[in-house]
Amino acid sequence: MALKVDTRRILAESLENLLEKRELKDITVNEIVGNCGAARSTFYHHFKDKYDLANWIYEDFLTGYLNTQEHVDMDYYSMQLEPLEFIYSKKTFFSKICKYKGQNCFYEFVFQITQKRAVEMARRIQKTDNLPEEILIAIDYISSGHAYLLNKWVVQGFFIKPDKMAQYLLENTAPGIERICRVEEL
Repeated sequence: MALKVDTRRILAESLENLLEKRELKDITVNEIVGNCGAARSTFYHHFKDKYDLANWIYEDFLTGYLNTQEHVDMDYYSMQLEPLEFIYSKKTFFSKICKYKGQNCFYEFVFQITQKRAVEMARRIQKTDNLPEEILIAIDYISSGHAYLLNKWVVQGFFIKPDKMAQYLLENTAPGIERICRVEEL
């Protein structure tokens, strides 16, 4: 398993290095593997395409972050701040991957991961796997807004610092999450 993650990280570093000089749309899988000495078949063993690799870089960070004990006791603001700081620390990388629109784009990835986590949270709180339609619609709405705002923040050049962005997310997302969490009103 460690070798699998190491191979993915090597491919990720290769992509990040190439993105320092070029746009994602101009980089090929052959260049990614050639830059790190991997075989093309190795790339496709781990990833569907270069966009899948780009999303994996964020997912790898997020998975590691969400699996840490410190994360469990954090408030919503703090839970948003660290991923935003990670994205901000890799400005060039995220600026370039957010330009792509289509299958496996970063916006869709953020929407899916936000939606998945919100559904998991709602199921835990509601103590059921069968969530009412109004909760599922609210989760889609919140997830879509979250993904849109995050993508806009990156595409428009990180127009505010991560701490301010985390505050905006808190102010605009927390009311919807609180509504989902109120069991007695449903």
